[in-house]
Amino acid sequence: KRLSGTFFVFFGLTEPARHCAGHTTREAVHLTSFSSPVARKRTASANKHAYKPLHAAARRRRSASAQAMAALDLNDRPFTCPTCKTPGFPSLEALGDHAAECIPKEPVDPRWKQGARVKVVGLKAAKQHNGKLGTLGEPSDGRWAVALDGSGRKLAVKRGNLQLVDEVQREPKTLERHHQLLAEFDGSRDPDTLALYYHARDKAFDAYNASEYTSQLLRYYQHNLRVVCVSPRRIRGNDYALVQLRHDDDERNSLCELAFQCQRSFCGVSILVKQRCFTCGRPGAPACVCACAFFCSERCSAEASSSHTDLCQRIRAFPCSVEEEVLT
Repeated sequence: KRLSGTFFVFFGLTEPARHCAGHTTREAVHLTSFSSPVARKRTASANKHAYKPLHAAARRRRSASAQAMAALDLNDRPFTCPTCKTPGFPSLEALGDHAAECIPKEPVDPRWKQGARVKVVGLKAAKQHNGKLGTLGEPSDGRWAVALDGSGRKLAVKRGNLQLVDEVQREPKTLERHHQLLAEFDGSRDPDTLALYYHARDKAFDAYNASEYTSQLLRYYQHNLRVVCVSPRRIRGNDYALVQLRHDDDERNSLCELAFQCQRSFCGVSILVKQRCFTCGRPGAPACVCACAFFCSERCSAEASSSHTDLCQRIRAFPCSVEEEVLT
């Protein structure tokens, strides 16, 4: 009886355990089939990186591999690789080692290689480098080495913050000097011809009055162009200021037609302004502190303050060089 009682007690303890073990085994097989491509022992190194986030392409490959492995019949040994159909794997672990090297990879863009030309975009912590051009170096740890043009400074940039730049061989731009153009501009005393500019869309020269000139400069600043240099010029004894603006994006700065007419090689936008009072039109008026406008007296300056103050502050907010040598 004692033996019989012991047997029943042992049977009563082991039967639920066996039932639970069977349930756990079936659950483990179910999870292995759908959640992981292989059932293997994890090393300490594997556990360390087990939950490392995957890129979208890697997740797609992992999902495709998991679906292929889930379709395997676990009772049909030896196993065959569902990707390349190689047979003869005695266990899932052996098949997993092979499948890790057999997962189809995303096609490689041959343009992304060392020496390719790129543009830096979308940086948040180093916004000052956005829009700059450079040359690709070697990739390392998910980033590309980029040597910036000009400074030669090297950055480590993610591919998502780089754009390939097609190096298209453009035809050289040919400029011609129009000597009669500046003579006609200098000879006009019309207030509507205070400032000369080149209209790139119409490919023609035109003029502004004082109000139009101020409004146009404000629009330039709203579109990331700013004054970088003011150069004095003289035509037939009359003084002028060549106001030169450049865009933050170097690619948008092309050789300036008007600057070329004024014996200046400059990439950007230029406006040739007569040294006349913006209010009364008096010739020879002194320059404002911004060097881009002229007023003969404090009274004339005060009359124009409502329209000029905002522009004056914008110009002075950035460093601007004012040349002293006068070219005729």
